[in-house]
Amino acid sequence: MSLLTNAREFYSRRQFKPYAIDKSVNGKALKFWIGDPEGESWYGQRKTDDVDQEMSFLLKNIVRPDDVVFECGAHHGWTTLLIASELKSGRLIAFEPNRGNFKILQKNIELNSLANVTTVWAAIAASAGKTRLYEKSNGSVVPPLFSRAIVSKRMLNVIYGVIEVPTISIDDYAKANALNPTLLKIDVEGFECKVLEGAAAILAKRPKIVIEVHAKQLPLYGGSVERVLSLLGLQNYRIWLQRDPLQPPEEVQKLTADMITDRVHVFAVPR
Repeated sequence: MSLLTNAREFYSRRQFKPYAIDKSVNGKALKFWIGDPEGESWYGQRKTDDVDQEMSFLLKNIVRPDDVVFECGAHHGWTTLLIASELKSGRLIAFEPNRGNFKILQKNIELNSLANVTTVWAAIAASAGKTRLYEKSNGSVVPPLFSRAIVSKRMLNVIYGVIEVPTISIDDYAKANALNPTLLKIDVEGFECKVLEGAAAILAKRPKIVIEVHAKQLPLYGGSVERVLSLLGLQNYRIWLQRDPLQPPEEVQKLTADMITDRVHVFAVPR
């Protein structure tokens, strides 16, 4: 992101006035807080929406009323609301590292009075600590090579809108809170390997998995599609792959690295 682009986004955010809208999704009434220009572009165009192919498949085939869901990357809470509304005895933990997104996420939980959702301001990673994050709405972790470059933290913040955020692993959070997640939903913009490296104990329990794999971004963080598949360990899982967001996921007998060359969604359910 250039300095000019960053300045334009900053000005746009400063001029924006947040507002709430009523939305109807597949006949279900929801309130949604439009907290910034990105949110207006993504979620505010229509008040009546059919959920997209990804979420439709997820809600119909993956989510169950008693699930304990870890949502790694919740953005403004749109998918959080949809999943949580399907949970009866279950609960959802929504992790979001972007400070602006996190406040909007919390506002949406409050607007819909969802007592079964817990929000956590942190980036999911391999271990507890801190990392740097691009603070744009759909931001990602700053790649290690760039983070170590001969550029001061102050200059990174001025030019790219970089902030430092806390990190936590799935295993550590689950253990500290005596939780056994039955569904992991992961959308972390190329940081997938680090997330999965911190989830070995939970993955060994074979939860359901919904993960967005960003094949082209994985190498920025020392990862690869092969590494993602190795960490997931999808033997004895039913697997669906969605390459085109406009098309429903297709079941595959075995998922291999050559099937994933760009951004795809993978759905996996233990047999």
